[in-house]
This record gives sequence, structure tokens and C-alpha cells, in this order.
Amino acid sequence: MEVDPVPAPIRYALVTGANKGIGLETVRQLALAGLTVVLTARDENRGRAATSLLQESGLSNVVFHQLDVQDRKSIESLANFIKTQFGSLDVLVNNAGASGVLVDEDGLRALNIDPATWVRFYGTSVDPALLSASSTFRRL
Repeated sequence: MEVDPVPAPIRYALVTGANKGIGLETVRQLALAGLTVVLTARDENRGRAATSLLQESGLSNVVFHQLDVQDRKSIESLANFIKTQFGSLDVLVNNAGASGVLVDEDGLRALNIDPATWVRFYGTSVDPALLSASSTFRRL
């Protein structure tokens, strides 16, 4: 008696800034590995074109959603899409050219730090109180 193998669960990935270059290739590789991949791009036309290119090459498991990591409404729209379409993500690749970190410019000015010259922080929220308490944060 043959036993049907239990199908592997579908895994979901999202790649930001994925309409060209490393982001596009990351989407391609994840899709080739069998994941359903959400390709995101700030520019809707470029994102849709990149998604179409991958789909035309046989990767039907790539979908597009517009995302500007610096626009709260865009982020909320994507989060809603992920929740309603997939429930959750298994892989997130942050390849966007902008960090999405929102800076408290008034807080920086209160500490006598010019927001235009502060050191960039990647992948974390910045609490201005930390700036004055840590020597690792320095002005350029």
C-alpha cells in the first residue's frame, strides 16, 4: 500500500526594493526554491514589469505589491495584504534603498544634534535619549 506524502506547507517570502538588481535576483532564487514571493517596489509600474518578467519565465509564484518603506499608509496596506492573503511571512528580505526608520528630528535638535548630519542607523528605531547616553552615536 502506497502512502501519499504529506505536501510541504507553502512558505511565503517578501523582498523589498525588488524590481531590479540584487532584489530581483533574490526574488527569482526564492521563487525557484518553491516559496511564494511578494516582490515589492516603490514604483508600481517598475514593480509590475519585474513581476511580469519573472512570471513570463515560468515563476507563477511571484506576486507584486507596491511598497514605499517611508510611507506609513503604504506599509499598512502591505501588512493588510500579507495578513489577508497569506496570514504570515516565513522570510523577509529588506533590500529597499531606504531604511524606513523614522527620525525624531525635534528630539535630535533638543540634544543639539543637526538631523542632517547624524550618523545613520540601520534596522532599528532611534530613541534620542540613547544618543546622549552612548558614545557609539556620534556626529559626522
